[in-house]
Amino acid sequence: MAHSLPEDAYKKELSARAEAPYIIRREYNGCTVYRRCSHDYIPFDLDALSIFTACCDLDSEKDVQDFVAKTMGERVSPVSLRQFTLQCQDIGLITQDCKLAGHILDNNYVIGSNRSAPNRINLQLTRHCGFQCKHCWANAGTPRPDELSLSEIDSLFKQMSDMGCYYLNLEGGDYFEHKDFWKIISKAKKTYGFCVNLSTNAVSVKKNVAENLAELQVDSFCISLDAGTEKTSDIIYEDSSVYRKSGRGIRHLLETCNKSKIYFHSVINRNNSDIPSIIKRAEEFGVKELVFDMAMPVGRAIMNPVTMNREEMLKCIGVIKDSIRNHLIKIELIPYFPPRPKRRAFEGFGCECGNTSCFIASDGSVYPSALLSGMPDFKPIGNIRSQSLFKIWNEGFKRWRSYNPNEQCKNCRHYKICRGGCRTRSLIMNGSMRNADPCCSENSKGPMIK
Repeated sequence: MAHSLPEDAYKKELSARAEAPYIIRREYNGCTVYRRCSHDYIPFDLDALSIFTACCDLDSEKDVQDFVAKTMGERVSPVSLRQFTLQCQDIGLITQDCKLAGHILDNNYVIGSNRSAPNRINLQLTRHCGFQCKHCWANAGTPRPDELSLSEIDSLFKQMSDMGCYYLNLEGGDYFEHKDFWKIISKAKKTYGFCVNLSTNAVSVKKNVAENLAELQVDSFCISLDAGTEKTSDIIYEDSSVYRKSGRGIRHLLETCNKSKIYFHSVINRNNSDIPSIIKRAEEFGVKELVFDMAMPVGRAIMNPVTMNREEMLKCIGVIKDSIRNHLIKIELIPYFPPRPKRRAFEGFGCECGNTSCFIASDGSVYPSALLSGMPDFKPIGNIRSQSLFKIWNEGFKRWRSYNPNEQCKNCRHYKICRGGCRTRSLIMNGSMRNADPCCSENSKGPMIK
């Protein structure tokens, strides 16, 4: 999706988007509104999009009321319009004089059932890493020989802005060693106004690094907390200094980046299945949120027997669920298991991967999720060096989104909310996107993990 504005006008357009409290992008069934202060996306229908447009184009509240009465008739009554306007005014989307406090994108969109753009891009800056973790999905170590340049990443950021995707999660390897890391963060925040989340083990976060991150106002940090004890850390990293260095880095972030959201992420495998010790360490740091996930047999874990079978996973999930009820720290499982806290914001069978988010590897290859980049037989959906992000998202992912639910999921009481659970995990561990999620506790008859 290419813009048609002269360069100076386009720079002003980017600047306006970066500062707008709300960004509205068109969808096949209405629009999605990105709320900058909370970094979330709010879905609205076609009538709401028409009202937002009228608030931009017309001079007064009376003009908007007349427009709605003429074009929407009985569908939107004056009382309904007033209630809608008040609700939008409560969150600051519409001003008291009935003007839109946001920016409507002139974005292309596809008539169909998919979101016109991802809500979230997970971008791997580099595969370089000083560790050889046995469960690493990225098989991180040496950088790829053809990793994205600064100009290519800037081009990606422009496309994200054009499409209305404002959440950027940066992953590695260890991207703190990337020669353009600070320029990339600065562009993402200052030029494009993205919400930036950094996924890190915090080993490379020295005090001056934390101070620079605070100055750039990085929004959140997802810190890998895969070891509850020093002994477990030594087994995972094969480096006795990691437990101490990561603890130091975490404290620097907590002390210096105190305006950012900071939470822990723990990938459970056979080397670190002592879940209570991980929870205890998280509580000792005083971080309020801990997210658990299960290691998959991808990347380096293909050759190392660290991933658990279904029974082992379900046992760990049971311990985690019990912990949710017994600890003050907020504990979550990702992907969510039934029942989910809210409905998914897309149509069809499957999880968020490829429907509201995607992963871009350091060579520009695009996947539904990061885990699939570590699966040797899975071909990328496309590459941003040869195709636009818009084309990859709206055309390349069509097949990924086309699968129908299996009978077990379709008939499950949780299906309307769950949509079958994680398709990536099903593909990796059960050999098909259509099979039931192997970690679902409702999946008593599903294929067993070898």
